[in-house]
Amino acid sequence: MTGEAPPADRTRSAVVTGAASGIGRNVATMLLDRGWIVIASDRDADGLRSIPDPIADGSGEIRRVAGDLEDLEATTHAIAREVEALPRLDGLANVAGIFDPISMGEANHPSFERHLRVNLTAPWLLADVLWGKLANGGRIVNAGSLAAGSPFPGSVAYTCSKAGLVGLTNVLHASGRKAGIEAHCINFGWVDTPLVPDDAKSRATTTLDPESAAAEIVRLLCGGGSPRGAVSYPMGAGGI
Repeated sequence: MTGEAPPADRTRSAVVTGAASGIGRNVATMLLDRGWIVIASDRDADGLRSIPDPIADGSGEIRRVAGDLEDLEATTHAIAREVEALPRLDGLANVAGIFDPISMGEANHPSFERHLRVNLTAPWLLADVLWGKLANGGRIVNAGSLAAGSPFPGSVAYTCSKAGLVGLTNVLHASGRKAGIEAHCINFGWVDTPLVPDDAKSRATTTLDPESAAAEIVRLLCGGGSPRGAVSYPMGAGGI
């Protein structure tokens, strides 16, 4: 992969999940500021509506898709319908995620399965459905977590889903070589977003702000290289 940017005379486009708040919202607004068409998806319809429309100077276009990734097939296909009319897709940022603490001994099967569905299955299905549009230069960036390798009490479902996301990213990157698709997973430490419980924030010694995390995702989507060419790499400290 050369990492070269597409021709400047063609509007670039990306799908961003979890776009209503936190990291995802910042990714969406940064891309809009760069003139991209952004298909912004989130279960929070009000949050999506609150993302300002770009001013009428050719500085981007937002297409909002309200849908919960727990309703996986419906939301995925709603996103795909928005992408259909585009000649191609330059980026997919899988930022949406959930974290609910589960202690060992609870046998909370529904919550465990929910984590896998939103944090792991959804990124796979979106990549699969949008694969043809991403071919020949598209990039996939998954928002991972240091918890994948450094779990903490109560994180059994979250950690398993994020460890799986690293594996998925490796497969997507390897599979994308012939298709001209590059995939990366940024394993973030503690980020000051609504996803992180207040008690966890109080334990964190260092936190990333959502803007810094989003800027790293945008840098990759825009053709930047990863450290030492890594498919997955850490950013920040902590575990979620």
